Amino acid sequence: MEIRLDRERFEPVVWAESVDLDLDHDVIRDLGRVACRGRADASDAGFLVRADLAWDQTLYCTRCLKPSQAHLESRLELRVVCHEEHEPGQRGEVELEEGDMTVLHISGDCLDTEPLVAEQVLLELPMKPLCREDCRGICPQCGADRNEKPDCCESTNADPRWDGLEAIRSRFTDAE
Repeated sequence: MEIRLDRERFEPVVWAESVDLDLDHDVIRDLGRVACRGRADASDAGFLVRADLAWDQTLYCTRCLKPSQAHLESRLELRVVCHEEHEPGQRGEVELEEGDMTVLHISGDCLDTEPLVAEQVLLELPMKPLCREDCRGICPQCGADRNEKPDCCESTNADPRWDGLEAIRSRFTDAE
């Protein structure tokens, strides 16, 4: 949704939208429509934009690879500073400071909310999604789901790559 900020300098801009995002991410199996309710208030240095987001998502568990569903809600807050339209590259590079991480500089007076919503959804994705906190994952020997079959294989088989170190350890224990 595009919001014309120039028309609303003296009254807050209130909007509600439902965004259908097509995010290409490894762990996302399905992403429902993102419901967004927002408000933009004029301030001295531009606009203060606040929005509440809610969506359903299905992610792949990084341990057992099964899909898990969740409902998420998030709050977006940032300051939007409007600049006159410039030719591309004319503004030059600008060094960001610590307080600039919540500031969005736009050319003109039209704010497109879809990239903001997409960024907020991506920021809410866990680094390693799990179907549950105690997920046991898959068995490295037979590939069975350890949540369903915890004792699928004997775990006493040692990795043969450690045999060389075992021989060194046995020499030290025999010498004592």
